Amino acid sequence: MKDARTRWETLNLIRKEKFRIILPIAMRENEIDMWIHVMREGNPDPLTIDLGGDNGYFVFTDRGKDRVERAVFGGDEEMLQLTGAYDIFGTEGC
Repeated sequence: MKDARTRWETLNLIRKEKFRIILPIAMRENEIDMWIHVMREGNPDPLTIDLGGDNGYFVFTDRGKDRVERAVFGGDEEMLQLTGAYDIFGTEGC
């Protein structure tokens, strides 16, 4: 049985690969330049596991490069930084 750390690392790897491979394809096929997803604490969201947090503002921007820019504002910034999946971090008041 895997320990919690191994499961967490596996989820981060899956998340980064989805962001690297699937997200750009999905956004471009649907002509989406920016996707903003808002999660509020205490309000269950089906994307909690996929995005790695349970509250905050998750912003994905396709600037036409090989990779979609990933930002998160609010939430547990320290934990989200440890995932290695996001480029930009900020507070909700930014």
